[in-house]
Amino acid sequence: MTYRMAVEVLAVLSLGLAGAARGDDPDRTPLTWETGIRYWYSTGSTGYDLYDDRRPAQENSRLTYDRLVAQSAEVFFRVEHEETGWFAKGNAGGGAIGKGHLTDEDFPVAGYPLYSQTISSQRGGSLRYLTLDAGREIWSNGRARIGAFAGYNFYREIVHAYGCTQVGQDLFCLPGQIAPDLAVMAQENNWHSGRLGLSGRVRLIDRLALSGDAAFIYSYLEGRDHHRMRPGIDPLPIRGQGPGSQVEVILDYPVTDAVDIGIGGRCWQFQADGQSYWGETSDYRGVSNSPTDQWSTRYGMFVQVSMRF
Repeated sequence: MTYRMAVEVLAVLSLGLAGAARGDDPDRTPLTWETGIRYWYSTGSTGYDLYDDRRPAQENSRLTYDRLVAQSAEVFFRVEHEETGWFAKGNAGGGAIGKGHLTDEDFPVAGYPLYSQTISSQRGGSLRYLTLDAGREIWSNGRARIGAFAGYNFYREIVHAYGCTQVGQDLFCLPGQIAPDLAVMAQENNWHSGRLGLSGRVRLIDRLALSGDAAFIYSYLEGRDHHRMRPGIDPLPIRGQGPGSQVEVILDYPVTDAVDIGIGGRCWQFQADGQSYWGETSDYRGVSNSPTDQWSTRYGMFVQVSMRF
């Protein structure tokens, strides 16, 4: 299922469940429904460590894209069955990664003793994400409740690097060699993650509530490193898997009986131990794959408006 198809399914599901929740039939299944929109301002980083396939302890290269400032918009929903405590929730969003930097390091290896560190600017990046969960309430009292859930998260990020300036010992990317508007690198990450976690909500005072999710995730990465100035390894596939976490906290206030406003924070961490697949590039057919550790982080604040049915 493509990202666009998944968002369309989420929208249709939202409308259908909202319609059911608004029904006047007293025998209808008792559902409560919340849906809304959210603006997320965030920053983060992504990168990888590349090791020598013949000497796994020897790190050959490290690429770090950091200070990746992004703005994104999303839709979200939550539907609950009041009698049984079952619930479903999700979100879908996307936006632009407008700022950032790339630090590209190459470490001394046999036959080439120089250390290289180049700095490039990042612009024109993008991100998309989708989350779907289902769970059940496992504890509650008059003011608080806790539920357990399982679900799926998809996170796609693309970043682009332009120009480069050498700050290490190498003779590549010295001042004046590379134009600042020349595309030199790019990174594309597609993270597919299973989620297992807890969801809670507590009423602090009569019209103020605190809610949140904390999830352990296990991710599969399908990534591509793009060396724009080396067509023979553009792209270089990177695949791996590993654990991570996703945490979200929201403070919300009811403006009316049906409309809430809220502010919150979110932090996502992805990690994958995998390999770079040199044998799938045109310049390195048959070459062994290299151990590669990939990571991505994203965190920030958001505001939201939601409606309850």
